[in-house]
Amino acid sequence: MAHHHPVKLDAETVGNFNDLGEAPERTALIVGVIAIAASAFLSAFSAVNWQHFLFTYLVNFCYVLTFSLGAFFFIAVQFVIRVGWSVVVRRIMEVVSLGALPCAILFLPLLAVVWSGYTGMWPWNDPKVIAENHLVERRDDWMNPTMFTLRAVFYFLVWVGMTRLIFKKSTRQDVTGDPKITNQMEGWGALCIFLFATTATFAAFDWIVSLDKVWFSTIFGVYFFAGCLVGFSSLTNLIVLILLKTGKLSPSVVTVEHRHNLSKIMFFATCFWGYNAFSQYLLYWYANIPEETGWFLIREKGGWGFLAYVLIFGHFAIPFLGMMSRAVKRNANLMIFWCCYMLVMHWLDLYWQIMPNMSPDFIPFGITEVLVLVGMVAFVFAGVMWQAGGTPLVAIKDPRLDESIAFHDI
Repeated sequence: MAHHHPVKLDAETVGNFNDLGEAPERTALIVGVIAIAASAFLSAFSAVNWQHFLFTYLVNFCYVLTFSLGAFFFIAVQFVIRVGWSVVVRRIMEVVSLGALPCAILFLPLLAVVWSGYTGMWPWNDPKVIAENHLVERRDDWMNPTMFTLRAVFYFLVWVGMTRLIFKKSTRQDVTGDPKITNQMEGWGALCIFLFATTATFAAFDWIVSLDKVWFSTIFGVYFFAGCLVGFSSLTNLIVLILLKTGKLSPSVVTVEHRHNLSKIMFFATCFWGYNAFSQYLLYWYANIPEETGWFLIREKGGWGFLAYVLIFGHFAIPFLGMMSRAVKRNANLMIFWCCYMLVMHWLDLYWQIMPNMSPDFIPFGITEVLVLVGMVAFVFAGVMWQAGGTPLVAIKDPRLDESIAFHDI
């Protein structure tokens, strides 16, 4: 239930993203570029190491991208169903969604790899594989450098365009207080959901599924979407908790009730991921078709099999039990732990999806993974902070702000 009372907030009261530090984006950009460049340099002297670097690059690219995509989807849903409680934390989500732009820049090296004719990554880019495998050959009109590039351009035009549009409209409302802006976004919300579902699904097939020359899945798009929700909800909750802990957000504006709801979204995302992961495996196990089961057989052997069990228990069973309690969801310190924990599990999930295509016999984890992860997170953080600038941390003139601040969970 919600009780309404007039609330007056301004940019000085709630603070802005420039208050988070003196030019943090500059430092982050330097760290990001150096880390990625160092990893590429260390890998450039060996064909095996270079392939390892490229696959690691793809893992971490997908990792940072999922935060933006999850935020984009969730914001659209909030507008469609006209939610009031999330207004005080929606600006954090809007800023997280701005990661689409730096991710578009990070994707350019992967396009360069495709157009260079490199054959050690996506098998459809290898003429020999196409000639020897009729399944790959039949996909040639769809999976080729030109179509791959055109689709990627479309994906990023949608993601960058829509996330920037939502952010610009929201920040304009901070100045004008025009409620018609909210009405416009509610009208566009359904289109955003459709565009997200379409582009995220096709991107997951283009970039992850097609790493295997014969495997296909009718549920992988939803599985990828579930990962986006896990990553986004964990990161957003963590950012909100840190801003509250450091005094950047006021606990009278973002209350324990809002934190509780964010934690419930995390819990739902964890359950939704487990449901989709199990559903995908069960369907293929039951059908037992060689072209379908091969993908899982590789991931059941050796170190990958161990990691599969880590995901079963660590990504689902343990957090399911650990976050089930209402008391845990309302405990800031415990939720900081669970946010960090789920961010690690989300990364391991993507690593398990992608890396066995390069190294089916063993887990090749090393310094390359660490450097590229640090580099990409820092680079995206720099891009996000550069776009956020002096934007208030809360949407201060949203027409549902009073409802949001007064929100009380049942």
